[in-house]
Amino acid sequence: MNEELNLVDCIQGDAEWFAARIGHLTGSRIADAIRKPKGKNTGELECRYNLRLELAVERVTNKPAEHYVSAWMERGLELEPLARAAYELRTERETQQVGFVMHPVIVWAGCSPDGLVGDEGMVEFKVPKPTTHAEYLIAECVPEIYQRQMLWQLACCPERGWNDFVSWCPDFPEPLDLFICRLKRDDAKIREMETEAQKFLAEVEATVTQLKEGLEGLLRKSVTRLMERV
Repeated sequence: MNEELNLVDCIQGDAEWFAARIGHLTGSRIADAIRKPKGKNTGELECRYNLRLELAVERVTNKPAEHYVSAWMERGLELEPLARAAYELRTERETQQVGFVMHPVIVWAGCSPDGLVGDEGMVEFKVPKPTTHAEYLIAECVPEIYQRQMLWQLACCPERGWNDFVSWCPDFPEPLDLFICRLKRDDAKIREMETEAQKFLAEVEATVTQLKEGLEGLLRKSVTRLMERV
């Protein structure tokens, strides 16, 4: 299967990668962007509002927002190469690391997959704490919290048919240290996500316009006041 990805050739975590993601709706944030209120609540959810404002500010300032990184998240980043090695060894398949993949159609949207597998698949690695890994083993399914992220990665790579969720925990003995569960492509769900993502991104652009008009108005007032003092 031949495929041409709209790829920013960089290393995840380096300066070029952070620059490529500025103002973009990514896989790790797609759930907040398309989440809808439940019940009688018809207003915008706080997580969605915060993300909309964050992306708008990134576009205006051209600087990436800072995010909190917990000790477990740092541990996960450090141990990801070992999780990758365990996955490759036991599945006998190599993974290709890539930088930032732009969505083929939607502007200001993309993802950073943990790896491409062969010509048809993708992979998402997690190195959680032991109790969380145990929950994954017991549930025997892709955790709901990551399903939208993984579907969004498939949306950005339209020729890929599946995405493997991989949890690796070195505290467990083999083979329990590695949990693999495949999420298959669901085009109907992806289309729904893309529709909601486009609505959200249109609101981000409107927020950018509001910010720029507000800043320009303040600048004009400042110049006027300075001229009056001369």
